[in-house]
Amino acid sequence: MFLVFPPAAVVIAWSGEIYYLVGATVKTFPKSAKIVMTVMTALLLVALASDEEAFQGFAGLVLIGGAIGLSLRK
Repeated sequence: MFLVFPPAAVVIAWSGEIYYLVGATVKTFPKSAKIVMTVMTALLLVALASDEEAFQGFAGLVLIGGAIGLSLRK
């Protein structure tokens, strides 16, 4: 699951705009959000390739925290 969905999200993000709804207004995520998603995905893939459980846990927390941060964006 981690090898398919995060890279797919990054490919989709860089292939066009990401839209979200705020009230009745449609907005787009800025380029900085795409960069954050790319860095989080790269960190996750590196962590999955490593043998250290602490690094894998840290990467999981970064992924979850980033997803929560992007969802709380106004």
